Amino acid sequence: LVKLLTSSFVFFVFILLAAPAIFYLFGSAAGDTEYSLTSDEGYVPVSFSIPYTFFGNTYNSLYVHFNGLLTFNQPEPASGPNYNPTRGAEDFIAALWSDLDDYYSCFFSYQQYTNGSVLTRATHDINQYFPQMNFTASWVFVVTWKYGPQQNPAILFQVVLISGGNLSFFLMNYGDFAVIYEQTEAGYDTINSIYHFVIPDSTNGNYQNLKNTTNVNIPGRWAFIASNASGRSFIKFMYSFFYLML
Repeated sequence: LVKLLTSSFVFFVFILLAAPAIFYLFGSAAGDTEYSLTSDEGYVPVSFSIPYTFFGNTYNSLYVHFNGLLTFNQPEPASGPNYNPTRGAEDFIAALWSDLDDYYSCFFSYQQYTNGSVLTRATHDINQYFPQMNFTASWVFVVTWKYGPQQNPAILFQVVLISGGNLSFFLMNYGDFAVIYEQTEAGYDTINSIYHFVIPDSTNGNYQNLKNTTNVNIPGRWAFIASNASGRSFIKFMYSFFYLML
């Protein structure tokens, strides 16, 4: 929002900001299924067209929460984050888990792909970050959260699930953030917290810096392997290298 002054009038001009280039296409332009918040702490169950493996467990569906959370086993009743490792009975991805819907209008949209340019992009991205994998994507699931005005969201972030063969990955993309008045968390956790990770700056009040953080040398993007232990060790090394360089 830009305030323009003249001698007699004050004009307010809304500038429509494009999503960062790291974001996969989303919303009506992508033909997404779109939801707006209809009940506090709401969620929507989504069935997968192809099963997705998350740290050893294979799922045919997940729950998309308006509070920035994806859960695989069951809906999560907590409005705000249970800081991980939770050592609980849930596999989840916290894109940005916070009680945001108390302060901003909330929208999310999702789309699944089994062919086309999105798979080409996902294949390129994964092979760029993990060249030792020789990966080809066969399924992509994109979910994007927007808080604030539909056309000019105050808060914007995205998760991309990617799979092919016996390999699975996920990306987390971050744009701009307005002020958040609740606790926040970004990362992932697994059943009994065998594998877990918290993105730096997501829990210490510096969440507005997420668009500058990365573990793959692309500001605002985090990439994770969800299918094998050697890959998870590699991603920890990549995080240590690139985060310390920022």
